[in-house]
Amino acid sequence: MHKITIIEYTEKWAVGGIESYVLNIVKLIDREKFDVRIVAAQKESDFYDAELQKCGVQVESILDKPKDGPIGRVLTNMFCFERYLRRNPCDVLHLHISQGVVMRYAKTAKKLGIQRVISHCHNTDVGTGARFLKLTGHKIGKKMFDRYIDERIACSELAAQWLYTKKDIENDKVKIYKCIIDVERFKYSKEDSIYMRNKYGLENRKICLNAGRLCCQKNQLFLLDIFNEMLKLDKDYILIVIGTGELEEQIHRKLSELQIESKVIMIKHTNEMEKYMSMADLFVLPSLFEGNPITGIEAQASGLPCYFSDKITKQAKVSDSTQFIQLSCSAGLWAKTILEQQNALAFDRTQCAEILKQNGYDQCVQIKELEKTYSL
Repeated sequence: MHKITIIEYTEKWAVGGIESYVLNIVKLIDREKFDVRIVAAQKESDFYDAELQKCGVQVESILDKPKDGPIGRVLTNMFCFERYLRRNPCDVLHLHISQGVVMRYAKTAKKLGIQRVISHCHNTDVGTGARFLKLTGHKIGKKMFDRYIDERIACSELAAQWLYTKKDIENDKVKIYKCIIDVERFKYSKEDSIYMRNKYGLENRKICLNAGRLCCQKNQLFLLDIFNEMLKLDKDYILIVIGTGELEEQIHRKLSELQIESKVIMIKHTNEMEKYMSMADLFVLPSLFEGNPITGIEAQASGLPCYFSDKITKQAKVSDSTQFIQLSCSAGLWAKTILEQQNALAFDRTQCAEILKQNGYDQCVQIKELEKTYSL
């Protein structure tokens, strides 16, 4: 029986939502029918290597030395991508992308005879560095290379609007795929909560959690302002921030300026995210933009009250205890809103995992849908 060979491609392999999504594909896909490879222009982290090795998969990096500047990176990445694909053909190319210029890979794939090219949008904007060039490339790319795409996927309606044409959306050529998460893994555990609180000596504290790459998009500098205002209203709170990234130094500097170092625990990586979520009392994500944050969905599976910025897609709300707060509001208003909501909440966290399943967040259902897409 011929296995369908799939390349899961992303520009950077670090620690984040795209990587988590691809890892779940590798872990859950039918190995009798599909052979999956992960390819990235740059590999920046080995955090997922152990889990991938269990599945007999490794991340293949095609770029030896990254170029400086967005134009240099794009040109170099495309040259290396074409060289790799010539030597390592596949049946299906699954592009995990956040901006239109990356759709250029679809044209290369079609030129080389790849049967099926899938574009999968995971975001709704570009970062701050060289923003004008990135936006220009995005707008040009999605118009020029859309015709080389066989299947268009997005993680939310906002992500679809960001990457695909209005005509494609109106003609139902874009599918919205929910995050692939292990709902049972993230189900609230009282035992894990007690264990983790004892581990950190936080038995009688209130815990605010944030998880994600430390970068401009995730807006952790504003998060610190929010938390500082929360402490003025309730000194029993502790903030746990899980992640690494380019803002790490600025975050530590701001913690010192605000004199709240003793109230904030910084954790670089963890394979036990579900335990931290069981341990926490609330989850705050004041992002500038998101496709559909996987950590936010996982937090809701754990029964955490979630406070998202209004720049995040409304499709991220699954639980009734999730609230959107305008990003334009002051840190003080964020803090007041969060604490007022927390004081009014009373519900059974153990029931939330089932609510997510009822709303389609079942990894078995999601992987079957993806397998159908790969097989068409």
